[in-house]
Parts: sequence; C-alpha cells; structure tokens
Amino acid sequence: LNVSKNQLQIMFKLSALSKLKHLYMSENQLKYLSRRVFSDSGKLELIDASNNQLEKIESVTFKDLKQLKELRLGKNRLRLIYQNTFQ
Repeated sequence: LNVSKNQLQIMFKLSALSKLKHLYMSENQLKYLSRRVFSDSGKLELIDASNNQLEKIESVTFKDLKQLKELRLGKNRLRLIYQNTFQ
C-alpha cells in the first residue's frame, strides 16, 4: 500500500489490512504514530515512514510486527524513542 505524498497528518489503525506486507507512507506530515497503529498488521515486512515529521516512537508501536524486516525512519524529527521499542 502506497500512501506517500498525501499530506497525511494522522495514521489510523490498519485493522482492515491484516495481510498487508509493504506500507509506504513517506513524504507526508506525520508527527506521531499511535501506539496501536500496527497492532493488527502482523504480516508487515517493510514500513517506509521516512521524510515525515515524526518526533517520538512509543515502546509498543512495533510490538506485534514479528515479520518486520525493514523499517525506514530517515529524515524525521525524532527526539524520543522509548526503551524496548525494537525488542
């Protein structure tokens, strides 16, 4: 799914897309990813959230993504990444 370059400010829970493997959401205006945005997306292998305005990542944001192989977060404004975020 490619939602890049759409001026998105909020990303909602992807529960209807439980079989999604690749999510491209770069070049938007995302400042925050909710704690459970990916909680029903366990098949995701790639997330591209680069070139946004992300400032922090909660510790449970990627918790359920056991298949995740690539996470792109470059060119954001990350100031806070909670402990255990990537465990």
